Amino acid sequence: MKTVRPDLLLAFTYFDQSHWDYLQEKDLEELLYTLGLHLSRAQIKKLLSKVLSQDLCHYRRLTDAKQSEDVQLETTVTDEVLAKGNHPLLPQGATCTQVTNAGEKGDAQPDMVTYNGALVDVGSLLERLCSSEHSRSQLEIQLHQLNQNMEKVSCNARKKEEDNKSLLRELEEMRGRHAQTELGLQAAGEQRDNFSAILYSTASSLASLTHTIQSSFPQLKVEDDCKSQDESEEKKLNNCGEV
Repeated sequence: MKTVRPDLLLAFTYFDQSHWDYLQEKDLEELLYTLGLHLSRAQIKKLLSKVLSQDLCHYRRLTDAKQSEDVQLETTVTDEVLAKGNHPLLPQGATCTQVTNAGEKGDAQPDMVTYNGALVDVGSLLERLCSSEHSRSQLEIQLHQLNQNMEKVSCNARKKEEDNKSLLRELEEMRGRHAQTELGLQAAGEQRDNFSAILYSTASSLASLTHTIQSSFPQLKVEDDCKSQDESEEKKLNNCGEV
């Protein structure tokens, strides 16, 4: 096989970074999209179907041809050829400046510019920039509102924290008062028990003393009974006389 289209081989090898001698269908589609030909997807599919085999383009079939028996290949490469690089393989008479000027004259659209070897839609980029600016302004407004809401929430939280602290102080005071009241009630209960014990002991002492006195002086008891009977009879007589 002999390379009959070295310029085409150079173009394919430029995009074939893995050096597998083929390009995938999706890579070729992206290349055609970036050329600015305004082809539809169906047109690109139809165009690529002529050179694709199982979604692959084996570009050696396009750049190489069978060598006849009387033609001999030059296998030796001189230093002068290596020093020239790939410039001899490029199309003659077509420089980057000429291609750019030709595109500016009529082939390229006003909104399309060439940047790093690719066509860029400036109008689409401006629309995206405007939409991104609008989104950014909306996000800034929402962020400002969120900051205001956060400040309000922080103020409410501080107020509630202060209220909780005051309620805790009041609760501690009430607990102290309750403890003091319980101590006072406990002391009063102890005094009540002491006074009850003293009263019971005094009553028992008086009862025993009264019993001792009555047993020691029985005559006084009889006289007292007689006096009480006489007084009751006199009261009855007085009541009858008045009637």
